[in-house]
Amino acid sequence: MTKQGEILASHCKQLLNDFSLTQQDITRSLESKCAVGFPPIIINYLTAKYHDCSDFSFFKDIYPIRGGSITLWEELLSGKLDFSLLGSIDHLQHRDFYN
Repeated sequence: MTKQGEILASHCKQLLNDFSLTQQDITRSLESKCAVGFPPIIINYLTAKYHDCSDFSFFKDIYPIRGGSITLWEELLSGKLDFSLLGSIDHLQHRDFYN
């Protein structure tokens, strides 16, 4: 493949990825709940603190996803999550996110 072909292929790959994320975003926007990732320590704390379901009313508009920070980070990058709480000792960097 020529250098120009490699450049075009690279841009096409990015466009296809962006298109896939756009489809996911539109589909998710039609849903009534927002997918939010929680590390186990946080979700365990919340369920212990708000063990009475009536106290869990703040969860009515979100779909909580439990997982380790690495898994949640990957799901956030892939567009499966709208928002996530993450814990890391390293600085997380990605071109689409601001710290």
